[in-house]
Amino acid sequence: CQVAMLLRRWIKHPKKITIVADSAFATYALANTCIDLGITLVSRMRLDARTFDFSEGNPKKSRKKLVGNRLPTFKMMIEDLSLVWDTLETLWYGGRKKKLDIATGTCLWYGYGIRPVPIRWTLTRDFNTKGEATVLFSTDLNALPITIIESFVNRWQIEVTFEEARRHLGMETQRQWSDKAIDRITPCVLASYSIINLIALEMTKS
Repeated sequence: CQVAMLLRRWIKHPKKITIVADSAFATYALANTCIDLGITLVSRMRLDARTFDFSEGNPKKSRKKLVGNRLPTFKMMIEDLSLVWDTLETLWYGGRKKKLDIATGTCLWYGYGIRPVPIRWTLTRDFNTKGEATVLFSTDLNALPITIIESFVNRWQIEVTFEEARRHLGMETQRQWSDKAIDRITPCVLASYSIINLIALEMTKS
């Protein structure tokens, strides 16, 4: 949440910011913080997440309901043979094309005592194998399913880069005492990572 607030402080409106994170960051707090700041959060969520219809309100009552009726879990949706799947082709890991079955919709993600989070969800599974399904979500209710999927897939290259730079080149394990030294070393480590990968690519061609 603090990172999101810093980003918005540095990058003023109307610039669009999208934060893409794995399921560990799929929290009510982060999602609501992003919405308040005009930032889009894209992440993966649990198949048993609590989702609800949007509240239509009740004019006979003074207090408006926060949410509407409880919706089936995504796990229940997957097991429902009457669920209608669409098909699309998208960019996948490794830069290859992949065909997916998808279902999508909008709802409120809600837990007791928490402000409901409006989301667009996209349920995906492999078109050929009909294997294990995954549900992704975006706090942008107008986001297209392919945009949500490709945004989530693109995060993988960044994660791998930082993980391999830490493992093989010692990034974030330096023992400098000076902030300026850290500012110098980290870009050098990432540059070295790029150079090594380019050399390896050329060697595979020869």
